[in-house]
Amino acid sequence: MKKIYVLKHKKIKAVLLAITAILFHKSAFIFLPFIFVANLKLSKIGIFFLVVLLCVFSFSPLGEVIFSSVGNSLGQVKYVNYAKSSAVLNFFYVFEGFSLLALISHYKEKFNFNIQYRIIFNGIIVYCLLVILGITNATLIRLSWYYFMFICLGLPIIYFFIHDIKLRKTFKIVIFVYYLFLFFRLLFLFDSGDFMPYKNIFQDFDRNGIWEFREYR
Repeated sequence: MKKIYVLKHKKIKAVLLAITAILFHKSAFIFLPFIFVANLKLSKIGIFFLVVLLCVFSFSPLGEVIFSSVGNSLGQVKYVNYAKSSAVLNFFYVFEGFSLLALISHYKEKFNFNIQYRIIFNGIIVYCLLVILGITNATLIRLSWYYFMFICLGLPIIYFFIHDIKLRKTFKIVIFVYYLFLFFRLLFLFDSGDFMPYKNIFQDFDRNGIWEFREYR
């Protein structure tokens, strides 16, 4: 429903729907700003400056100060803890964020040709920006998860944008291998390699892992 409102530029109705969703779960707040950028035609220069700005946030204490202030004002100690940067560069996030940005920018004009494609394009841009924001803070990467659906929608579209059959097959194999690697990496490394997914829809019990204190309850 919110997608229809966004497509028809009915921002007020979309905002009201988002606020209603926030009453059910605070995580819906993450989508609220997207309503105002979903239909925009983002320029490559504008995207570049956003990337530079978020890199400054990631590599300086500025980002931690701002997020901590927001957490304190909301009275959420957990958010303050999330804001604390590990100061360790995560190369997987660097690779994924900048690779996706380069890929999606290459097909920018084709995505902008269709209003629905443009929303998906902007969603992928937001995803990449949030990944870059979290390259020194693994917990902030949680923000990007909510926009991963745009990756799921956008990559198949890019697949059909590719006219060369061999290149199309290579693209499909690379995407499959990359996300397969990420999945098994998570199974090996999360909770000392207990081979239990972080979350799954069939889980009807408390995981009680080493990161349980950061769970939403």
